[in-house]
Amino acid sequence: MQDVDAFIFDLDGTLVDSSLDIANSANLLRQELGRAALPVELVVTFVGDGVGSLMQRLLGHDGPEPRPAELALARDRFRELYGPRCLEHT
Repeated sequence: MQDVDAFIFDLDGTLVDSSLDIANSANLLRQELGRAALPVELVVTFVGDGVGSLMQRLLGHDGPEPRPAELALARDRFRELYGPRCLEHT
């Protein structure tokens, strides 16, 4: 048997349901951008393929196609919002 130095796996949705914290943070971002909050059930469908894809879906849902610079700013701000809230309901 070999020694294992590290083991990494994705907990999100497997052992830990972080969907409400993600959706709440996403809706805070939308509100900061002057957009209406979306139902949690809808935001959860946007999750997958990373934060960049989440921002693309979140901002493109009810507006024009977001520009790369907008997506980068939104991604960074989402991380700032999500960080302190990531364990509120998880």
